Amino acid sequence: MRYVLRGFFGAALMSAALALIGFSVGELLGVGTCASGGPYVVARECPDGTAALGLAIPAGVISLLIGAGVWAGRGKPPGSDRPAQNSALVLWVWTGLFWTIGGVCLATILGPEDPGPGGDLGAIIIIALFLPMGALGLLVFSPRADRAAAEYERRKTGIDPRTDPTVDRSARRVVVPLAVAVPAIALGVFAGLSLGAAIAPDPPEPDPATQAGADDPGSLFRAGPLAGRLAELGSSPVGSLEVTPSDLTTAPAGGGPGIDPSSIDPTAIERLAARVEAERLAASLSSLVRAEIGFRGGQPGWCLQFSVDPPTQYSGSLAGDRLVPMPGFC
Repeated sequence: MRYVLRGFFGAALMSAALALIGFSVGELLGVGTCASGGPYVVARECPDGTAALGLAIPAGVISLLIGAGVWAGRGKPPGSDRPAQNSALVLWVWTGLFWTIGGVCLATILGPEDPGPGGDLGAIIIIALFLPMGALGLLVFSPRADRAAAEYERRKTGIDPRTDPTVDRSARRVVVPLAVAVPAIALGVFAGLSLGAAIAPDPPEPDPATQAGADDPGSLFRAGPLAGRLAELGSSPVGSLEVTPSDLTTAPAGGGPGIDPSSIDPTAIERLAARVEAERLAASLSSLVRAEIGFRGGQPGWCLQFSVDPPTQYSGSLAGDRLVPMPGFC
């Protein structure tokens, strides 16, 4: 009974740990680089639940080691007077851990959905390191290891378990371990994936306002919608102003240069985009993703970012009447 209980619980715990680790790594690759809190301005806020996914990985490693200890202490298999061979633990712990993480990264790179920002590079580095490291476990777990264990037993007891007629060689030696391990592994994988799904951040609900295209009539790149939003800002100077198809954000001027929102021409973005399109057909208002007013040398101007291949940025005058080369402005 000890063999069955310890073997089942140990295998289930190790399987759950590996499933949780793999799920967490995949989710974090999907999130990409992000940050939360601190005194600095964060470029990409981490979604809720990201920290829990990060903590799930070391928690999974600890659980994997605990499960390995339980499994290693399962005792003698039914019908045998010899302790169970634990060379397979190398596959569970070492190879299982490295190949689970590396395999998830490989599946993420080859899968239909792209990782989050920075996820590609991180996945490639992990693949290059973890897959070869996991393969080292195969050098330990091999028929040679079992032969060495049998030779050690023969020298210690004077009995060769490979030829001793008292050793049980019936099908029970194989059936019982499989009957313990297979359902334990299935239960562990299910439990690990379920726990990972429970702590993973929920995908944000789509906001209809953010679904507008850059050249849609309601886009803030259009003069009419932009004029309305600028009027809401009043005349208090702002230090910067950023426009996307669905949102307008500002930063206070502080002690630096500022600009009166009421003095901004709402047609400037459309006119600059048209000038950019005249120079480069691939870039147009429909491929514009961001327009920002900033300052360089005290001079305000627009910076337009286009989602083309390769991504392109153009700088232009505040009035929108001409493109102005401003190196380093965008």
